[in-house]
Amino acid sequence: MIRILRWAGSSLASCGVFFSVVFAIPEWLYFSYRFHAVGLLTANSAIFLAVLGCFAGAIVGVLVWWTILGPLQIKIEKLRNLRAGASAPQPLKQDGT
Repeated sequence: MIRILRWAGSSLASCGVFFSVVFAIPEWLYFSYRFHAVGLLTANSAIFLAVLGCFAGAIVGVLVWWTILGPLQIKIEKLRNLRAGASAPQPLKQDGT
């Protein structure tokens, strides 16, 4: 499970695919049940719901990447560089040296 989560957070594409699958399955199950209860579930509507769930999940994945995972990875890399011994850029002194 940890390997899957690491893969999902490793790039924008993998995050989109992961959320597309994870988001699409429950959404398809919920809406297909709702359509069946009302009597509107057909083969076309089931396929439409599956495609809609994949697109919605991909959009959620991209938003999660840009708002949470991308900036978090940048901060983690900075911390790793500091721990590895690479010094942070030092600010200039007032006299210009």
